[in-house]
Amino acid sequence: MDSTPETTDPSLTALESAAPSRLRRLLKTAGWTLFALFCLVSFTILKLPEDRIRNFVHGTISNVLADYGIGFSASEGHISIGLGLSYVMKDVKLTPPPPAMPARLKSVTFSPSFLPLLTGRLGGTLRIDQDKGSLKADVTAKKQEFSVSLDARSFDSGAAGILPLTAELNGSFLLSGTGELRGDPNIPSTLQGQVALDLSRIVIDAQTIAGFSVPRLAISEGRLDAEIDRGKAKIKTLRLGKKGNPSEDFQGSVTGEMTLGRSWPSSTLNLKADFALSQTILKSFSLLEALLGMAKRPDGSYAYSIAGPLTAPIPTPAGQPPAPGGGPPSP
Repeated sequence: MDSTPETTDPSLTALESAAPSRLRRLLKTAGWTLFALFCLVSFTILKLPEDRIRNFVHGTISNVLADYGIGFSASEGHISIGLGLSYVMKDVKLTPPPPAMPARLKSVTFSPSFLPLLTGRLGGTLRIDQDKGSLKADVTAKKQEFSVSLDARSFDSGAAGILPLTAELNGSFLLSGTGELRGDPNIPSTLQGQVALDLSRIVIDAQTIAGFSVPRLAISEGRLDAEIDRGKAKIKTLRLGKKGNPSEDFQGSVTGEMTLGRSWPSSTLNLKADFALSQTILKSFSLLEALLGMAKRPDGSYAYSIAGPLTAPIPTPAGQPPAPGGGPPSP
């Protein structure tokens, strides 16, 4: 038998070891780059006077919010270097234009993310803490594209002033749940994500909206469960109020989907909505029942099919059930 030992091609050995060696060098370089960047930022910030940083951050926030007529103040602001670099503000107060009430936040913390910088993205984590609730948002952005994930735990929107600031409504609700969304908001078809949120203790305060006097409205709960994928925004659950609860001022649900186009005007709706209104609402708006009459069902609720372009949807009354035998609806 031939006992000559098997020889190994030196070039083959070199190729086999080149890939892992290169990968180790890349990982090592990336690791040291991140560490150096963190140290540079940390040491630079530590050497700067605390009051100068605070004045810069608070001044920038005040100038941005002033464009929207919102005042800003915080009793305290400082840099924290614990598990990561962050800036913490305590007793934050946001003052929107009257008659909206000021919003007060126990603490607001922003932590910049350094890892996305390697891919040219800016990002960070924003956390708002209240006495009994919190809201956390992770955000990254690059040019027009963005990614945001949300985690809410019994977050009191009333104390945070969300409705007055975003919808010019005086009211409140508790928010819990998670959600994520990514893509380019200027191109709806690129958006992807999902959301599962629960609302409770929903209250709309008595106020005047568009010249109409709106009474105080109370809704016990709500739920939003939706998914965006491959150009479709599917509403699995969109519900306000508990069905059959006589104390609800509003009870309704929406199902269906939105087809997302290359622009918002080219996007279309295909939804079905049904809802019931309390006597408080019907008495406050004397013409409302007459306007909704065609969509009224025998049980007193209302139903619509909503279809067409997002910018000009067409609601079609769907309140009357089909006549027996498949003929036209009963008069």
